[in-house]
Amino acid sequence: MTVSLPQIAILGAGSMGGAILSGLLSPEVRADGIVVTNRTEAKAAGLRESTAGHEGVVSLALESDPDATATALRGARIVLLGVKPAMVPDLLAGIRSLLEPDALVVSLAAGVTIATMEALVPQVVELLTWIVFEYAGQMFGALIGDEPATADERSAFEAAVAGQPRPPS
Repeated sequence: MTVSLPQIAILGAGSMGGAILSGLLSPEVRADGIVVTNRTEAKAAGLRESTAGHEGVVSLALESDPDATATALRGARIVLLGVKPAMVPDLLAGIRSLLEPDALVVSLAAGVTIATMEALVPQVVELLTWIVFEYAGQMFGALIGDEPATADERSAFEAAVAGQPRPPS
């Protein structure tokens, strides 16, 4: 079964953002486009090289393109925040006017509360956090939020991370 997703922006493709990107590149997932930003040109170039066979993936560097974040957010309906937890508040404050009104914003950073995110981007329809935890020696991920996401929103995001293990029921 193929899952179709709207345009996606990944702001920071380190460990977590990169893992999510890997899931998005699986043959079962089709996105209207994926734009990834990183701080350095070296990181962006490496990502361009590793995703060269995947149509619709664009990798931008903030150090060589100051408008990279705005470019990534233009038209993005799913926005993944893959920066370090201490950077999330400043990033949200800087992008709040650039977000699409129906954007689904997902923080991949541990320790950043939904309340903190809501205070900075109150106009966003949905704010969620992707958490990773260890259970019985294995790493698992879970999507949480203080407002229930729609079934379509949860399905879209969970399809993007389908390759990551889930906790036992």
